[in-house]
Amino acid sequence: MTSGWTLVRHHHPGGHQHPRLRVAAVVDRAPAPGRSQARGHLHIWDGDITEYNKPLPKWWINLFYLTIVFAIAYQAFWFGGLGGVPSYGGWTSTGEHAKAKAVEDAKLEQTFKPFAGKAIDRLAQDPKAVALGRSIFSNTCATCHGSSG
Repeated sequence: MTSGWTLVRHHHPGGHQHPRLRVAAVVDRAPAPGRSQARGHLHIWDGDITEYNKPLPKWWINLFYLTIVFAIAYQAFWFGGLGGVPSYGGWTSTGEHAKAKAVEDAKLEQTFKPFAGKAIDRLAQDPKAVALGRSIFSNTCATCHGSSG
C-alpha cells in the first residue's frame, strides 16, 4: 500500500470564515484480488508497491531536443573553435588568447619603455626601476621563491 499526503480545507464548526488546513494521508490501495491492474503498470513488488509508466509531457521532450539542437548550433557557430579549429564565425580560443596577449604586451611595453637599453647597474640606482622590479617579483616570483628571494 503506497501513501501520499495532501492538504484538506477544513472549516470551523459554526460557520467561521477562517478555514484551517490539515494534512490528511491519501492511500492508494492495491486492487482487490482477481481485479486487473490499471494500464501502465510495469511491475508490482511485494503485492502493493507499484511502478507506473508515466512518460514525460511532449512539451518537455521537445524542449529537451530543442536544447540539444541549440547547444550544437551555439558550439558550431559561436564558440565552435576548440583550440585552433575555427568555428563558422571564425572564433578560436587560440585567436582570442593571441588578441588578449597582444593587448597585455602593449601595456608592458609602455611600462618598460623608460628602462629599455639601460645597463643593470644604472637600473639598480633608479628608485622607479627598483620599485617596478620589486612589484614584478612580488606578483610573479615570490610564490615559489619566497618574499626574501
